[in-house]
Amino acid sequence: MGRIWRLQRALREEMEEGLEALGLSGLEAWLLRVVDTNPHPSDAARHMGLPPPTVSHMPMYTSKPP
Repeated sequence: MGRIWRLQRALREEMEEGLEALGLSGLEAWLLRVVDTNPHPSDAARHMGLPPPTVSHMPMYTSKPP
């Protein structure tokens, strides 16, 4: 079990370094993936296990594209 934990930690640290170079955190990258694969707030809410009103008020769903 300790080996799996060390592997997970090493992978997370490596991933965070790459994301940091892009100006993103792990949570932001995950959220972008959810929004990209679930363009409707109700679908994203279901995927994240959140109430739909919480998601429909997130900026990526309330702002208009340029």
